[in-house]
Amino acid sequence: MQSELGSSRFKPLPAGEREICRRLAAIRRFEGFEQAGLGLRLGITRNQVANIEAARVPLKADVALRFCLMLNVSPLWLARGVGSPKYHGDSAVAGLLNKVSPGPFPFGAWFEETLGEDFNKLVADARDQWVELRGALSAATERLAGLKHTAKNRAQVLREEKAIDQLLRAMKRDMSQRRKIREFVDASKVDSGSSEDAKELLTDSSEVRMSSADMKSEMRKITLQKVLADVRLLVSARGMKARLAADLGVPQPRVSEWLAGKYMPSGETALRLARWVELQGRKSK
Repeated sequence: MQSELGSSRFKPLPAGEREICRRLAAIRRFEGFEQAGLGLRLGITRNQVANIEAARVPLKADVALRFCLMLNVSPLWLARGVGSPKYHGDSAVAGLLNKVSPGPFPFGAWFEETLGEDFNKLVADARDQWVELRGALSAATERLAGLKHTAKNRAQVLREEKAIDQLLRAMKRDMSQRRKIREFVDASKVDSGSSEDAKELLTDSSEVRMSSADMKSEMRKITLQKVLADVRLLVSARGMKARLAADLGVPQPRVSEWLAGKYMPSGETALRLARWVELQGRKSK
């Protein structure tokens, strides 16, 4: 691998190494660093950062490791463009990074040789955890739907709703972060002016879009269930179900069907239900 170092300078880089350079540029812009400021923190010069971002020279593994640790960047995403750009302090990832001592080798080749298998296992574990998370969220919303909304169990309802809200906020933050960083990656491609590079290698864009779509679908389902749980709590009082039907301009049996889970309200109706819940909350204050 060392023999590659002298010969790779100013020669065309492999497609994978060029994509790594663009991803570094994307994170640098996302975090708001100037090239000189990032170089200072990484122990290299502004010109070296510029050469890396322009894919004139490869990002070396020792610099990449400092970069990942400093900005909480996922080495898997940096190397392959896969998964979330940030590892969010994951102890497993941090453990892998802290046990290696990379030299001045091109990061992509070094990663595959040194950490590739370890991260393949982490990806498989993360996939299993995502399946478990979806199951836990589904179970939580089902519990909310099945609870009798009385003063006695209201504390349990609120705990379930708080847990769901926390998970939803974390998922939304991750989605927003992925979208913004992907935009910076795309901008780096435009800046480079090379359409050939874009054809040679599939970056994280398609995978991020697919995972974002999955998250959005899950969040819509969970949010709807939470709204319906709030509605159930409110209409348990006498006359409130009829008031809801009148406010929405729908037959009362339709409201009963929503609450029983026989039919799901449309997106527009779900928004109206959420506004109705919010309005009732204001009235009660």
